[in-house]
Amino acid sequence: MDRTATTKPTKMMIQRWEHMILDVNVGGFFNGPTLDGDALTARLNELGAEGWEVAATSGMETGQGRTRQLVLVLKRPRP
Repeated sequence: MDRTATTKPTKMMIQRWEHMILDVNVGGFFNGPTLDGDALTARLNELGAEGWEVAATSGMETGQGRTRQLVLVLKRPRP
């Protein structure tokens, strides 16, 4: 009796992604950076409801190490 299983080769599904860049301005100067956390949270929740998730973040600095802008990279699966 042959007990070896025979299986057909299957095509591996490759996940494809679409990406979005979200620029977030950071205000303030003398008292340090300010960020409207509530507005950012609301925007991220809106995007999350559309299937987006934050994949990476980066702070863009200008002079004396002050962050003036945040860059968020978002991704979601392509249909």
